[in-house]
Amino acid sequence: MPGLVLSLTNAGLAAVQGASGADPVTIAELGLTATPFDVAPTLTALPGEFKRIAAISGAAAAANITHMTAYDTSSDVWNATGLGLWLADGTLFAVYSAGSTIINKAAVAFALISFDISWSADLAASIAFGDPIFTNPPATEDMRGLIELATLEEAQAGTDLLRALTPGRAKAVVLAWLLGLDGAGSGLDADLLDGQHGAWYADIAARLGYTPLNAAAYTAADVLAKLLTVDGAGSGVDADTVDGHHAAAFRRVVSSNIAANGGYIEYSDGFKETWGWVDCGANASAWYDVPIAHTEWIVPALAVSVQPGDDNNSENTGVGVITLGPPTTIEIYSAENFTARVFIQTKGK
Repeated sequence: MPGLVLSLTNAGLAAVQGASGADPVTIAELGLTATPFDVAPTLTALPGEFKRIAAISGAAAAANITHMTAYDTSSDVWNATGLGLWLADGTLFAVYSAGSTIINKAAVAFALISFDISWSADLAASIAFGDPIFTNPPATEDMRGLIELATLEEAQAGTDLLRALTPGRAKAVVLAWLLGLDGAGSGLDADLLDGQHGAWYADIAARLGYTPLNAAAYTAADVLAKLLTVDGAGSGVDADTVDGHHAAAFRRVVSSNIAANGGYIEYSDGFKETWGWVDCGANASAWYDVPIAHTEWIVPALAVSVQPGDDNNSENTGVGVITLGPPTTIEIYSAENFTARVFIQTKGK
């Protein structure tokens, strides 16, 4: 049954106010009445009292809760609608009245009365009991004793400080409590990842410090277009160099004529190579027109065809006058007594 809320009489209040934990007031008897009455602090007697039970014991279950046990071994038959607590000095300490029966006893039964009294103030520590029979107090955070199991409704409410949860009730309500608190701002770490909500991770650009590219939309053509914007000398792109060198570091062919006679190659730095031949008559000179003009310098090299039985052709053939151009010409002379084919190779600018 719920705790009975007893009302102190004026005399009882005065007694407990003068008491302390070291010198408490002593409740010696439990008085019973079957007459409903109006509770008033001025009462000094229990209206309609029909019995007193001296065998009572109790203990403080909490600051404002006293657990009390009374023991009636008589053959009396009674029904009680109210009760009063009497101090050892005969003072009516506190009273309770209800409109219907709260306690009853049959003739063949012993009455073991065990109930909790809720005081309207923290008085439990200042109250003692005279008869040290057994007590069966409710369990609290500070006292071992009986404990009531919570119903599903009480468990769902989550406000009861005295009733206990079974594993089944706990399973039924704990998840519901958590789901009721789930979400941003709940304070539950289960709602977070390393202390952050999901929205924190969804902001990818903020986490990376830059906006990532959309790989599906970024094609090879996009990459090429961006490379072309930095293409050229000084771009720093290695594709613009060969072994780390730009094109200016290499001699490039700018024009050529790959022919057996009158062939040439012209390079980007102005250097030129030519080759060809000219037939020079016996004891005569011939002019070789260089296929591409040299304006700065030219170095010719000669080779002469050899006639059978003649082993000194090259000694009788040489270069006469060189005219830089344009056009560029070279005079070839021969002291042979036959026509000689002179092969000419030049290098210059």
